[in-house]
This record gives sequence, C-alpha cells and structure tokens, in this order.
Amino acid sequence: MRFEWDEDKFQSNLRKHGVSFDLATQALLDPFLLEEPERDTLGEECWRVIAGLGSVTLFIVYTLKEDHDETEIFRIISARRASGAEKRRYDEAKNRALRT
Repeated sequence: MRFEWDEDKFQSNLRKHGVSFDLATQALLDPFLLEEPERDTLGEECWRVIAGLGSVTLFIVYTLKEDHDETEIFRIISARRASGAEKRRYDEAKNRALRT
C-alpha cells in the first residue's frame, strides 16, 4: 500500500479545507471506515470514504491503482472534515460494528 497526490492539489485542499493529505492517509487505515465507489466527471472510478482519526471524522476521495509489482497506490484527490450527517452515519456504523 502506498499513498500519493498532486502537490498543487494538496496545497489547494489545505487552503480550502484545512486538512492535510498526510492526515487523510492515517484516516484511511481506520478499520471502521465507510467506503463507496463512484465515477468522477471523466469516468474514472474513485472512492468516497468517511473515516475517523481520533476525535476527527474526515470525508476523503481517492482513486486506486496498482504499480508494476501489484502494490496498491491510493491517490488522494480531496479531504475535508465530514459534515454533521456524514459524521452521524460513520458513528452509527462504527457503533453497530462494535456491538457485534
């Protein structure tokens, strides 16, 4: 597993949302993350994720590919704090998982 991103997009995201992609990479390791596929405007498959890291819940978008040795590469597109509805959805799913 490897993470990458466009440096200009990283700087733009940091200014706009105040969330670094470094923080997003840590959140993507959350065992309780919620993830769903989506197609972007160019038709490329990307993933929408709600994940927690400590007391912070993030909404992350990334694409996934493999390099020549089949290592998964997560290319982060954007990251922001989750909305109230997204955070509730994540918390409910995490609580259900912890009860089982």
